[in-house]
Amino acid sequence: MKRSPENDISDYEPDKRKQVFAHPTYDFTAKYMLDDDNVRLDFVKTFANLNDVESTTKLDDKSLTNFREFICKRETKSFLKQLEQKPDSFIFKEKLSDGKELDNTAAKDLIVGLQENYNDLSEILPQERNSQLEFLCKLKNGDHVAVAVQIAKKENLDNRVLAYVSSVYGSQLQKGNKWGELKKVIGINILGGGEQDVQHWKDETAHIRHYIMQDKNNSNNVINGLELIQYSLGDSDLKSPFFEGKKELKDWLHLFKNAQNEKEVPQDVSDEVKMAYERLKIEEMPKEIRELYIEEEGWFEQFSEHWEKLKEKTVERVKKEIAISLLKANFGANAIKLAMGLSEEQMNAIRDDLR
Repeated sequence: MKRSPENDISDYEPDKRKQVFAHPTYDFTAKYMLDDDNVRLDFVKTFANLNDVESTTKLDDKSLTNFREFICKRETKSFLKQLEQKPDSFIFKEKLSDGKELDNTAAKDLIVGLQENYNDLSEILPQERNSQLEFLCKLKNGDHVAVAVQIAKKENLDNRVLAYVSSVYGSQLQKGNKWGELKKVIGINILGGGEQDVQHWKDETAHIRHYIMQDKNNSNNVINGLELIQYSLGDSDLKSPFFEGKKELKDWLHLFKNAQNEKEVPQDVSDEVKMAYERLKIEEMPKEIRELYIEEEGWFEQFSEHWEKLKEKTVERVKKEIAISLLKANFGANAIKLAMGLSEEQMNAIRDDLR
């Protein structure tokens, strides 16, 4: 069934109407669920084992996005390329109050300087890779927590997540902080198992991976700047003795693994987890969130089908073919870009191929 932003919950097929809760590992629903202050606080305290945290303040994790997009977009590249090839073909004039025109040397120097330093600038401000970062928040002590929920298994996942968390740590310098004032950044990564309960680690003893920067020769020496905590839903056996005495963590993991299959809110969980379930109720979501969820669910169904058919081809070719197929089916380009992990440049190139 083709879905579009115009669809609402009444357009679901009959079997879909029986689904009470949205998939919590989908990008838009995860963001919406964790946008509630109480739900987010309990999530951070549970998954990072920070019982003394009193509050979280949601931050804007899109710093420099507008400038980055301006620098990296095709029109900017095209203009600067033309300027490089024909530097005298562009006229920079300033109109004076008496109607006369005067060469605007400052404007010309600015544009020419931008062209001459474009490669260096684009490397400093590379186009964002779609990280599916659900939120970035600050704790009362100033430490940061960056949360990413990954719905599908991807190559080099550890490298990707480490790059995102490290970029948050390094960005503190851009805001004028001194070296001694840099705050710790804790990354929490939920690795989705999907309908097939995919295992990311295939290790029967692994339920959580907790990375820190530790001296190889002396474990007492730790650089207390970065932590990365990962939970693989497909590797988490909630009946394991590992989860004894960890009811809140077990309840949260059950939500991420199974909420879409539940018919009602469990009654033996905390008020915060109950609230998380309430925010996942499809029929009670704000219209714009519900539309995005339905579109993303439709995308993921088609993605799974295509992936099986094309799995022997290269990953990049698969992504391109799936994106083309979804564009032809009238799925939104932004949702495809986010879900596929495509850059704006890649998405534009794919759309150009369809013209």
